[in-house]
Amino acid sequence: MIDEMAGRRDFSVVIPFFQRRAGILTDAVTSALSQQDVPTPLVIVVDDESPVDPAVELADLLRRFPDDLVVLRQDNQGPGAARNTGIRHARTVSRYIALLDSDDTWLPRHLSTAATALQAGAEFYFCDISSRQSGARTKFEGVGFPPTRPDESRGDTIDEYPGDWVRLILTSCPINTSTVVFNAEACPFEFRTDLRVACEDYYFFLQVAASRKRIAFSTTPQVKLGLGVNIYAGVKWGSAQMLEQLHDQVRYIKDVMTTIDTSRTYHRECAAELRTYRLSFWESAPRALRGRDRSRAASAMGRMLATDPAILLSLPRAAVRLGSLWLAHKFGRSEPEAVD
Repeated sequence: MIDEMAGRRDFSVVIPFFQRRAGILTDAVTSALSQQDVPTPLVIVVDDESPVDPAVELADLLRRFPDDLVVLRQDNQGPGAARNTGIRHARTVSRYIALLDSDDTWLPRHLSTAATALQAGAEFYFCDISSRQSGARTKFEGVGFPPTRPDESRGDTIDEYPGDWVRLILTSCPINTSTVVFNAEACPFEFRTDLRVACEDYYFFLQVAASRKRIAFSTTPQVKLGLGVNIYAGVKWGSAQMLEQLHDQVRYIKDVMTTIDTSRTYHRECAAELRTYRLSFWESAPRALRGRDRSRAASAMGRMLATDPAILLSLPRAAVRLGSLWLAHKFGRSEPEAVD
């Protein structure tokens, strides 16, 4: 167990909240308040103008845990801004900050496992999580991480990756936000608020990795993935929402190339991602511009051209690809799925 700091908590838990269905948040908060072998954390729920009022849903828990649960409110600004609001509050009261999405839940020893890693000197910790990906039971299994697993027969499930974290996050990121616990002083980073529908979490992880922070992970899945409101899940090919997501993905990669990869060490990986996103945008745009949300799609198109004028250079290649997609559709083949 980590020693208490005078007048401060060991852990704060930050939960951004925007859900349309009641009952989801209670499970997440209960899992955070029920952690074993660590002092009770301070759970900070940030209401991002949710249709479901978290204070109403959590009324019983607020009565039972008046010193351990707080609800903060803000105008709707997206998950990154909501996390930042909670993180800023947590930095004033806690040594370590854990992140949890409102539809996910922790197993009872998540924080105690993180405490072991952080006490040993890690500055940023994450663990495996159950997966939505077809054919994979967990996130790590889905992305093939780590290349060599620790000896779990000895109970040694905490490890450090000897490779390049920046390259790993760019190509096959194994980190899910709900598994993250970090040292508040060592990791002074915040989430991007301009990336409202994609990649604000990846940019946060890249800041940690590029700053050479000591990162540890556990191969034991300590988090269960939920099915509440998710800005990625259910995005359809050819929708205005997908154009918005692809815009943020392009902006993310371009910003990585200018702010994180200043030495061009990862230019090949970034360029490959950028090509994929640009082509996906052109493939999705025609249907989106003909759909019910055509004004929203047109707005996303305008933002993309302002953010990435060079996307016009990829149009000829995209036209060839669109022709092949038309032939595939004509002969009954399925359409491409959304880009992750």
